Amino acid sequence: MSIVYALFTLIIHVEGNSGVSCPTPLCQCQYLQAICSGENLTYIPRLPEQIRQVTFINGNIGILSRERIGNLTFNHIEKLKFASNRIFEMKPNKFANLTWINHLTLSLERSLDVFDVRNALIDIGTRSRDLKKLFLVDIGLTVLPNDMFNSLKTSKIDMISLKSNNITVLNCLSFSDLKQMDELDVRSNQTTHVIPGMMPKLRILFLNHNHLNRLPNFCIDHEIKSVFPHLLKLDISNNKISTLGQIRCTPRLQSLIIGNNLIRVIHSDTFTNLNQLTRLDLMVVGEPLKKIEESALNISSLKTFVIENLT
Repeated sequence: MSIVYALFTLIIHVEGNSGVSCPTPLCQCQYLQAICSGENLTYIPRLPEQIRQVTFINGNIGILSRERIGNLTFNHIEKLKFASNRIFEMKPNKFANLTWINHLTLSLERSLDVFDVRNALIDIGTRSRDLKKLFLVDIGLTVLPNDMFNSLKTSKIDMISLKSNNITVLNCLSFSDLKQMDELDVRSNQTTHVIPGMMPKLRILFLNHNHLNRLPNFCIDHEIKSVFPHLLKLDISNNKISTLGQIRCTPRLQSLIIGNNLIRVIHSDTFTNLNQLTRLDLMVVGEPLKKIEESALNISSLKTFVIENLT
């Protein structure tokens, strides 16, 4: 009986949105995508039934609630983006009925409370396993609650961007339950410390444009086990690192970008453990880099080497 009722509800749901036109000039619709913007964007309008991707930008939405977001439930929304809409509060269960979302972006919404954001992820994570890409960009995050991403552990999420926030301590334990995580982007924050945590499938890590004064520790269990055993690309450029030391516990690393740091000497054993390294970028490292010790670049796998300002 419940299955029949669900199918009946779905039919009403789809038919209820047929014939809806694009709400111009508030929105511009093209094929599967709608972009809604402007000072008059104070609510979320109904959209044509074929819309699968929607962006709300430079609006004046203020509060997101289940009721205010209700018009989106008439669509099969897969990609949802809010950018610079003066959102200052997100009520519980606001995304409860948006069960098809696989890309979610909150950007330039600097008045949001971190726990509102956490609860939004709970809304999605407890009702949908389709979320794959999460962008929390320039929304003023400073500290991530320990359970920030716990609700996503059964999802398909493989990429999180926390770019352009104010995070000072990156606790990788917050991501340890996300077994499919492939890419983490924490560039352009205020990060000074990284707490290691297992991310067994992570392949790409952006830590550039932060305030790190040393290379993060990628080892656990008495320095013999890697927290990122499948890491392929690491960007730690534009930090304040003065000494590299021997880079350890990144056995599959292929691309290392360390330019624009304060490193003056590259020691002979720095890259000894990087047996699969194919690209090394030392662009403007040390400003200038004073010395590369003999055999430091004796890396048989290396194919691309970029350097500048060596004196």
